[in-house]
Amino acid sequence: MKIKSIGLMIGVALAASVSHALADTYLYNGNTLSNGGHIDASVELACTGCGAGNYAYATGISSFSLTQYSSTNTPIATLSTSTPGVITSNFNQYVTLNGAGAVTSWVLILDNADYTTEIYTLGHGLFGTQDFGSSGHAFVNDTPGTWTLSPAAISAVPEPSTWAMMMLGFAGVGFMAYRRKSKPALMAA
Repeated sequence: MKIKSIGLMIGVALAASVSHALADTYLYNGNTLSNGGHIDASVELACTGCGAGNYAYATGISSFSLTQYSSTNTPIATLSTSTPGVITSNFNQYVTLNGAGAVTSWVLILDNADYTTEIYTLGHGLFGTQDFGSSGHAFVNDTPGTWTLSPAAISAVPEPSTWAMMMLGFAGVGFMAYRRKSKPALMAA
């Protein structure tokens, strides 16, 4: 009985440690800038099925990136919060969702460490809507792009943690079958 209890506790602890939820990712596709290019953004929220509310960077937004494209749809510059040396501005970086899960306002600004590249997109009542990329000094005002919720990625191949849990389960079943006391077979008289 003791071994079963220990095995159950280990199994529950392993299952809890390897499980994780997918986060909602919103994608922004900006309208045409003054140089013919556009700004794209990717924002990963720290929740799944996020409801209405204001999601700030580092608390509700786990990461975001901004990319400036040329008129030929070639990336000119990309800045991401997960890249070393990239900094956020003094503004509060956030995304606001309405009850239907649509983005209604946002402020996303990134600079590299030496301030030679800055990319931002704003959709805020005070500032209007602005997309800006310092590479080529492209700018557009009051023509917002579109936000879409990226569908969750579903992998056809199980994650390594899934394989580990499956092998651990098979090993546990095999061990229990091995340890089970065998009943004596009926003897023929």
